[in-house]
Amino acid sequence: MIKKILMGLVALAALLFSLSLWQSNKRASILVDNLAETASAAGKWSWSGISSDTDGKVSIRNVRFQPTGFRQGIDIDEIVLTLDPLFLFKASPHQLRNYLPNHMNIELNGVRLQDNGAEDFQQALLDHSYWPAVVGHLGAPGCGDQSPWAFSMEQRDAMLNGEPVDYHLNFYYEHNGQGEIDFQADTEAENLWMTSWSGVMKSAVGRDEFAFEDLLLKDLFYYHQDNGFNERRNRVCAEKYQGSFAAYRKNSAQTVQNLVRALAGQELSDKLLNWYQRTLLPEAEFFAEFHLPRTIYLDELFSMPQNTFLGQAEMAVGLGESEPEPVRLQPISYDQVDADTLVQAYRKEIRQQQQARQDAVKASKKASRSTAKRVIGGKVARYRPVDDISQAVGRSVRLRTTKGRVLKGVVKKVTDSTAVIRVSYLTGTAEFNVPRKEIRSVEVLNTR
Repeated sequence: MIKKILMGLVALAALLFSLSLWQSNKRASILVDNLAETASAAGKWSWSGISSDTDGKVSIRNVRFQPTGFRQGIDIDEIVLTLDPLFLFKASPHQLRNYLPNHMNIELNGVRLQDNGAEDFQQALLDHSYWPAVVGHLGAPGCGDQSPWAFSMEQRDAMLNGEPVDYHLNFYYEHNGQGEIDFQADTEAENLWMTSWSGVMKSAVGRDEFAFEDLLLKDLFYYHQDNGFNERRNRVCAEKYQGSFAAYRKNSAQTVQNLVRALAGQELSDKLLNWYQRTLLPEAEFFAEFHLPRTIYLDELFSMPQNTFLGQAEMAVGLGESEPEPVRLQPISYDQVDADTLVQAYRKEIRQQQQARQDAVKASKKASRSTAKRVIGGKVARYRPVDDISQAVGRSVRLRTTKGRVLKGVVKKVTDSTAVIRVSYLTGTAEFNVPRKEIRSVEVLNTR
């Protein structure tokens, strides 16, 4: 009799678990439809299947994205959403369709541009939209055949040996309970480079609920690490200078200087030009802080040409372990300037900016007609600040470095000079040694 009762309890538990998974999958489908509609202004999304589990992970398999107005699409092996499991179980269908959770991590694995003979989206990405991922277009000045800031398709194919690139993207946001949304967007081109953008967004209309079209920001933090691309690019670019990397590096810096002179009427210091040349070296690591003179809407930022953004922002940059150095332009040394070069660069840059503005206006009008309103709501603060990272050993934390980089992970060890943080990385984990003097702030995950 006892055996039968136990078997009955096991069967009941299995049934309840299956029912829970079925309900979770159903709710996850509603949430994914919400996200797809939110992003529908950019293009059409499709996928082969959705699954979820009880710990708040939602997997979307075999995703295809077709950008509006382009023939070339994007294939994504899997998108993984990680959110509070209670949101999936407690939120009503209405909330799932119209609201987003207070915090969510969105991971895109195996992102590839389609090789279907149409390269229109790839070309547009390189010409106008690449800068949100990579500042400076990775050493194109002095080498790029497409423009001073962009490589041609032929150059790119030579650098990549004609092989497709696998991208891994990770986006995290969190409503911090103080009327703000912290975010970090990481992009990794496998065996090439990794970049990270982070900052804080605010709502233009309210404190506790946020619609995407109402989000504002003023400060951005950028981090870049070379993982193999620089060596490939240097090989191709050196060919334009009889195989001399030193000549390419020097000319690249001079091209940047000429563009700054033409656009700003001033020039970079010798120190900053030297730092720029060092960013072209293999395994280079650098960071930048951008402070805009006013808060702007996200769609305004995304439609802004890179040179316009760089011209408006106050910047501080750093290389490797260096301290941030404010970018201060200085009067031009006219005895070192080639006037013809300045005029040519200026005219070419004006034509490019005019074209970029026209494209941006068209894209903005198209997006404004189809943008769906989605809201992030709630007042729950998941992290609380601590005075010193030594108080957080063994705990999940979020820390921001003086370089603007945000790390989320578990503090494994703290010494007098270094903190060891274990973070999720692609399909596994990695440990980062962070000098304590470079830690700007530390917050501990509040599990209560």
